[in-house]
Amino acid sequence: MYKNKLFSLPTKIYFEDGIIDSLKDILKEENFNKALLISTPFFVRNGMAEKIKKENDIIVDVFSDFTPSPTLSEIENAANKLKEIDADCVIALGGGTCIDLAKFASAYVKVDGKIQDYFFGRKKLNGHLPLIAIPTTSGTGSEVTSVSACTDDETLIKAPVNDKNFFPHIAIVDPLLTLSVPAYTTAITGMDALAHALEAYWGTPHREISDLFATAAIKAIFENLEDAYLDAKGENVRARREMSKGSLYAGIAFSQTRTAAVHGCSYPLSGNFGLDHGEACAFTLDLFVLENAKVDKRMDVLAKEVGFSSVEEMAEKIRYFKKKFNLKSSLKELGCKDSKKLAKECLDHPLYNNNPVKHSVDELAKLFEELK
Repeated sequence: MYKNKLFSLPTKIYFEDGIIDSLKDILKEENFNKALLISTPFFVRNGMAEKIKKENDIIVDVFSDFTPSPTLSEIENAANKLKEIDADCVIALGGGTCIDLAKFASAYVKVDGKIQDYFFGRKKLNGHLPLIAIPTTSGTGSEVTSVSACTDDETLIKAPVNDKNFFPHIAIVDPLLTLSVPAYTTAITGMDALAHALEAYWGTPHREISDLFATAAIKAIFENLEDAYLDAKGENVRARREMSKGSLYAGIAFSQTRTAAVHGCSYPLSGNFGLDHGEACAFTLDLFVLENAKVDKRMDVLAKEVGFSSVEEMAEKIRYFKKKFNLKSSLKELGCKDSKKLAKECLDHPLYNNNPVKHSVDELAKLFEELK
């Protein structure tokens, strides 16, 4: 199908150590006049958000009133703040949660009606304010994708919404902003990025250009994630830079392909057992490496390109990461007593359709039971 050959990315990307110091010049070049800074609460508490506001005259206000899993009501509040100050652009400083909230708010401000109608696809978004995304973790790749993951307050359904209006206008990736990220967050965001890259590579909508970005991301993450995790003092700039690059490249790759079964399984795992998103992705990642290699012979080539002797060794490295990072890796650790129920919920997720290997409920349940 010809559309699967298209590679298109509307986001301008700045990547460099210390590039955050050029934010004022970048904003001036774009001729923006009024901005709302949407910031992770952490950067409000440590003064970073206020520092950026003072250095950039066009930033009128700071919005940070949201939770680690953004809800539709929080997105509405951010959109109302945008309307209140008559903003002509949005700046998001934070991890994937922050950027996802800013994406939806920047588009919702342009339409009328209940936000649930747009979340559930009953209405179409139409336009958006330009968004400048400044990631402070190395994981989601949200700065270059059209996906926003959020939760409906009324039904408690958490789901990714994919809309072209969510693509940021500019991504400013400064690896130095990730030096203060704690070990656990480094681990789970890194595993999320690894899942993005692997699923972009083996997903059925993959294409040659996305494969190049995915392969580079996989290599960077496998080679640097443990070093970044162990960087308690925030001094390993090389490892942090390579993880920022890996996350960015993974985001570029799956912005073209979407994800597959690993992410399809992650939502039931998070919803039922409270796993953070990256840990939920890590839970099945080694399983699907081995399963998809059964039908996608390119996986043997990939394993060697990223430094392993075999697909099995690559899967074993993922299991090593899970143990090293103290992540859950079995149904027993989850407290899951009904593997078939979990398997059915995972198979029902639309992202599973992008996976090269298809499973029955019984087959997937058995694979879950074999996880250790």
